[in-house]
Amino acid sequence: LEGHGGGNGGESSMLAGYFVAHHTATDAWDKRKKKGYLFFVGDEISHTITADQVKEYIGDGEPLGSLDSKDIAAALQERYNVFFLLIDNMQARGQRSQEFYTNLFGKQNVLMLEDAEGVAETIALCIGVTEGTIDSIDDGEDDLLENGSNALAIRTATNAVRNAGLANLVGAGTLAKGDAGLDFGTGSGAGRL
Repeated sequence: LEGHGGGNGGESSMLAGYFVAHHTATDAWDKRKKKGYLFFVGDEISHTITADQVKEYIGDGEPLGSLDSKDIAAALQERYNVFFLLIDNMQARGQRSQEFYTNLFGKQNVLMLEDAEGVAETIALCIGVTEGTIDSIDDGEDDLLENGSNALAIRTATNAVRNAGLANLVGAGTLAKGDAGLDFGTGSGAGRL
């Protein structure tokens, strides 16, 4: 957000997290106490954020809460099902980003993507699994294929969901039981989402 992400050993994902934690309202949460979904996509760990950044880029004269990454993550998880889609590349491996975000959000909430082109498919499959709208990963895979996803994006999504351990939730309706199948629209990548 502040223009200093990438190439300098980290990104500002927790600055975005601070904004979401303190400056968003959702009908689902406010009226029904149903968590929404929040997806981060990145490859590097988050920089420590400062009160000066919060003031300059968000406009809060004083921070509205702790600026510690763990505290921001906890605040987000009160109202959102938070997932970090981690692009598996040299930066992520060199900075041990998977460990960093797993410590913040938990193993099932950090999905490793072998290819960035699979972001939309991974989000759709993740929601289908957690909402209980698919009966198996294979069914989700079939839905993705029927709706025009390419083989690499499908493999990226299914591997990410399986490797994070979300496949254990399939059909369980762990967060909520939905009644509709997955609909990915037309187009490619995140444009369909």
